[in-house]
Amino acid sequence: MEVQWPLVFFTLLTGLGVSAFSCVAVTEWLGVAESIRMQGAMTALVAMAMGGGLSLLHLSHPFRTYHISKHFETGMGKEMLLIGITGSLVLLYIILLGAGFSAQARKVVVSLGLISSIALAFEMGAIYVLPARPAWNTWFWPFVYAASAAVTGLFTIYIWAAALDGRVGEVVLLGINKATLIALITQAGTILAYMLFLREAPYKDPRRRAIRLLAGDMSFPFWGGVVIAGLAVPIGMTLYLQAMQGAHFFLAVAVVGLIGALIGGIAIRALMYTLGSEADPIL
Repeated sequence: MEVQWPLVFFTLLTGLGVSAFSCVAVTEWLGVAESIRMQGAMTALVAMAMGGGLSLLHLSHPFRTYHISKHFETGMGKEMLLIGITGSLVLLYIILLGAGFSAQARKVVVSLGLISSIALAFEMGAIYVLPARPAWNTWFWPFVYAASAAVTGLFTIYIWAAALDGRVGEVVLLGINKATLIALITQAGTILAYMLFLREAPYKDPRRRAIRLLAGDMSFPFWGGVVIAGLAVPIGMTLYLQAMQGAHFFLAVAVVGLIGALIGGIAIRALMYTLGSEADPIL
């Protein structure tokens, strides 16, 4: 199996969308950053729509989604159901926010959306937990995918907040910066945990060993894409900004961080396909 690029970008964009909406939900509950809620929700809806469209490319023919809808108990069925539920809740929230409905009504919608968003972020990784693919057969993958989603979604909201810093305020910006830093460290932890799993995993095969990532043929995308672009640069920038709270280059940190997180997200997904597919599966 080659790298399934439609699915790489489907999970990347959908994860960004559900995470961005989760951030909007948090602002509703905390009563902060009201000026970026519509932008955040619209970004979430667009990202999910783009991700859903890319997923259809993997099916070769859009009408094949009909067969998935008859099997919601499968991994793809659960994904489809959660995308439909979450997308509907995001759209409903946008309508309520635009029409000026009460905060109580919006909180109900975003709370349901937050639950379905978290479930979808994990499900996109859980679908790859397959005994027939030893390099994939670990429950660390749902956490890797969820952490990747959290980082990209937070950086997206970070950009909106930094662009409208006059309305949001420095306290909220530093709060988003701190949350993003925590998400980045968590993502690093999930990737490290997966590397340790590869080291101790059963059915050992040279083609699915961690050394391929550390010093083998896949070391360049791992170190360059995942570690440096996806983790080291964003962590360094957000950590510096958190320590030097007098600095005011929030937008630069948010934009560079999102670009790095997207590069890292693409790299880790592509490496997952390569590492899990090249070795003969255990049948």
